[in-house]
Amino acid sequence: MVIQLIDGFKISGVNGIHVCMVFEVLGHHLLKWIIKSNYQGLPVRCVKRIIRWFLQGLDYLHSKTKIIHTDIKLQNILMCMDDAYVRRTAAETTEWQKAGLPPPSGFAVSVAPQKKPMGKISKNKKKKLKNKQKRQAELLEKRLQEIEELEQEAERKIIEENVTSAAPSNEQDGEYPFLNLRDI
Repeated sequence: MVIQLIDGFKISGVNGIHVCMVFEVLGHHLLKWIIKSNYQGLPVRCVKRIIRWFLQGLDYLHSKTKIIHTDIKLQNILMCMDDAYVRRTAAETTEWQKAGLPPPSGFAVSVAPQKKPMGKISKNKKKKLKNKQKRQAELLEKRLQEIEELEQEAERKIIEENVTSAAPSNEQDGEYPFLNLRDI
């Protein structure tokens, strides 16, 4: 399975220039799954599938883009998440932000050093920060609502297509009108 590179950019920091890549939402790394299994490992058929995908990805990197991956380890092999998990994670994150709480321990968050305010923050600055957090939470809530509406629309279209394809035709058996003989 190939994941989608959405965007890329460079950022300058105290340690130099870093290339950043934005991918679709990904899940835990392989080591996390091994730890969750109490170090019993993953089923062999899953391991075979993961290795096949991994080797196909490495082959593509080497042969097509001439890139050499120099940090192969379990923590750098990330698994894809299904849409339901992505939505649940986004909703939980929204709730943490609204409550002003940090995410639970073990949750994947940036470990980059945060800028710390110098000295005391003025009331005006606090107010601006609070308003910014509120706007960000509202924007996130709006985006979640838009995603939900898009999903509902997609479900409606699928249902409409199924109803349309189940409409009687002269090739269908009268005893089973839902069975489309063209599909058999």
